[in-house]
Amino acid sequence: MMDSLKRFESYLLHEKRCSEHTLIAYRKDLMQFRSFCEEMEVDFPEDVKVRDVRSWLASMSINKIQSSTINRKLSSIKSFYNFCLRRNLIKENPALNIKGMKKMRLMPSAVKDSELQNMFDSIYSQIQKEKDAELRFSMIRDLTVLEILYSTGMRRSELISLTVDGLDFSRGTIKVFGKGRKEREIPLSDLLIHKLDHYLNLRAERVDDSERALIITDQGKAAYDKFIYLLVKRHLTGYTSLDKKSPHVLRHSFATHLTENGAQLPEIKELMGHTSLAATEVYLSNSTRKLREIYRDTHPR
Repeated sequence: MMDSLKRFESYLLHEKRCSEHTLIAYRKDLMQFRSFCEEMEVDFPEDVKVRDVRSWLASMSINKIQSSTINRKLSSIKSFYNFCLRRNLIKENPALNIKGMKKMRLMPSAVKDSELQNMFDSIYSQIQKEKDAELRFSMIRDLTVLEILYSTGMRRSELISLTVDGLDFSRGTIKVFGKGRKEREIPLSDLLIHKLDHYLNLRAERVDDSERALIITDQGKAAYDKFIYLLVKRHLTGYTSLDKKSPHVLRHSFATHLTENGAQLPEIKELMGHTSLAATEVYLSNSTRKLREIYRDTHPR
């Protein structure tokens, strides 16, 4: 490992005639990536895979490293592996086809589970007190939407595309069509099945069989993007201080809370419909950050 790094530095200095400043930048970037690989228990440089490079980039993005800095570090990794490849030190360049970042993409923060529980309890209490049938239906429909989003982690577009035909209570699943119309089944908790069953009974009183959309508006029409967005924003307001109060925040909360409670990334990836594990690894960082906070606040030293 160190031999390949020394040979690369020699190449930069004597053949590329890089300045001392550039040489230091390359060295720093490669040492940082080597340390990251050690933490991930990956042998550097020979056993590094594409996913390892992507994970490193994602971890820097989460830690609010500027996109320009991340792209420079990626360039350093690519140059190093190209050198190793030409010298037959490795068989492939794991960073070759990884594109640089166009801009910082920071995922929205998760709502605390206690805040969500307070919100759900409040809505349920209001439903119990409401005497007007139409208002009561709207509240139950809202509660169902919020429960689906948080309990399954599905996207807003996926929620809107749900149909009554996609529900299978006997198997405890719901059929979802994700990006690119890719189909997947998501498991339903017993609590969510109970709430969906109650909602469906009330829904049946308001629409006929020709309307197959699972979620309907107060007018009995299929729910649409803005309707769901405003519904979620209205209910989250007052229970969280987050700037963004969108359906995506509930999706992010779903994944974050699963990770914090010990769920494995591959399983979360399947539930969320991610095509790449790299997209899911962002939630691991949130979980690690929480562990650091717990350690800092509780450890005697």
